[in-house]
Amino acid sequence: MYKYCPHCGKPFLEPDKPRTVGFVSQAKEFITWAQIKEWSDLREASKHFEIGDEIYDELKTGEPITLVVTEKDRPFDGDVMFMLKDCLRDTYPMNDTDTNEGGWKASKLRKDLNTKILALLPDDMRAAIKPRVIDGESDLLWLASREEVFGSGSRLAGNFDSSEQMAYYKRRGNRVKALGDEGESAGNWWERSPYASNSTFFCVVYSSGNASCYYASGSIGVAFGFCV
Repeated sequence: MYKYCPHCGKPFLEPDKPRTVGFVSQAKEFITWAQIKEWSDLREASKHFEIGDEIYDELKTGEPITLVVTEKDRPFDGDVMFMLKDCLRDTYPMNDTDTNEGGWKASKLRKDLNTKILALLPDDMRAAIKPRVIDGESDLLWLASREEVFGSGSRLAGNFDSSEQMAYYKRRGNRVKALGDEGESAGNWWERSPYASNSTFFCVVYSSGNASCYYASGSIGVAFGFCV
């Protein structure tokens, strides 16, 4: 049976029986996205999760992913922010050419995330996602900013925003991500912030978990986030 997402208006197929996905928490072992959506609609999702809780699921391609709770009660009270614990298997450029003009709003990767990568998410997961307004635009999938990963003390970003550091990333080890959920080695991954000192770079998280930058046309890891 097809229903329509209350946030984006797109149709999705509701399964006859809600799927269960693995959930690492002190309280629960299994959970459904339908249950998460119900909590989200009531603005009480944050009551049911703790920072570092993990959900195991897979994309429509069969690629396994682990989602981790990186922040609670942001951007609004009751909300929860999830991000990929590790990057997608495939790497992506931020733009086709080495430019950060227009920042995140004008980037190719933003478009890819909210079209072809969004289409890879299970329908029940996508139905639970709330849009987040960034730079005046609404995104279902997004990348973390430099400040959200490293805090306000990192001034490499060209358009400093007031976002606070996510609780999960205060530990440097949590900033280290592999390519793919089963990857064996750490890789660099994109942040949405353009680099301040060079118009060809965007900010990235280096494989060691430290702050760095990379050419916009380079292809590196993507760890998207979303809100419920």
